[in-house]
Amino acid sequence: MSNPQIFISHITEEGELAQLFKQQFHKDFLGMVDVFVSSDQISISVGSKWLDEIDAALKNAHVELILCSEQSVKRPWVNFEAGAGWVKGIPVVPVCHTGMRPVDLPIPLNMLEAIEATNTVGLQRIYKLLASKLGSAVPTGDFTELVRSIRAFEQDYGLVREVSIAVNRSE
Repeated sequence: MSNPQIFISHITEEGELAQLFKQQFHKDFLGMVDVFVSSDQISISVGSKWLDEIDAALKNAHVELILCSEQSVKRPWVNFEAGAGWVKGIPVVPVCHTGMRPVDLPIPLNMLEAIEATNTVGLQRIYKLLASKLGSAVPTGDFTELVRSIRAFEQDYGLVREVSIAVNRSE
């Protein structure tokens, strides 16, 4: 029996955040879940047809996490991948970060039960979901380091976004 697969949908600029989740899931679930992150240079091997790899990962996914920021929710691929999970009937969980809140999500993402990336109660809810897919107990993870890492990512990512907006306005 293969491990349950988690598909993390994200834009390239948010690959570091997707990697933080992937590492934490592998650690806390003792490698018993597979995590697909398109930007990690592992999930899609060199020389492969990337769209075929994404298609296969979506077909095999048991849970899909959508990293949601002000930028990502406007991108077609994120919405395409979210729709694939929706149609498949698997849990699709928007994970809001960098100022995005569940109440800010656009339709149809706002119709899904979302969490905030730095909210430990929300993270525990994801862990309960993953444990149910594994048929295991929920790991007793300490989210302190993960939340700290997410906040550091949000600070850097938010700063880069603000600088980019300022530069574009001045042109």
